[in-house]
Amino acid sequence: MVRRHKRHLSQTGRKNRRLMELIKDFFENTSFSGLRYIFEPGRMIIERIFWIAMAAVSTAALLVVIAFLWTKFQNDPTIISLDTNSMVFNHPYMAFIICPLELRPYNDTNRLINRLWPNETLEGRSFLISFFETLMNISYDNIEPLVQFLGDRRLKGLSLQNMLLEARTHL
Repeated sequence: MVRRHKRHLSQTGRKNRRLMELIKDFFENTSFSGLRYIFEPGRMIIERIFWIAMAAVSTAALLVVIAFLWTKFQNDPTIISLDTNSMVFNHPYMAFIICPLELRPYNDTNRLINRLWPNETLEGRSFLISFFETLMNISYDNIEPLVQFLGDRRLKGLSLQNMLLEARTHL
């Protein structure tokens, strides 16, 4: 019976030693600041205590910040983050922006209609002027008015994106 007990202790001791080696290896090779100094050979005990205290304080502060952000996210699930390392205008985006505040003069619209539809009637021209005014003032909130123009024969086969780009460059 004594023998079994000693063997049991030695297995537990091996497991504890192995766990300690694993923790020591993690601390020595981690990128977390300060943890590698806890097991580094040649450090005084006061230094090790200092680094353990700093790691504990940092972990506590981390948990407080995470708890605060989690509570804030639960109350208002919107994430706002500011990143000033890279400017947005330095990155190309596959998108185009429509500005409903910038109005185009009537003569510029007529010039574009004359170029694209030179033989159009007066009634057709007023329809196309209305179309371009709607197109140039479109946004996500007011996309509904554009639907009335989509079935017209003059606009068949034309891409709205291409028309916007055409209107933008020539107006």
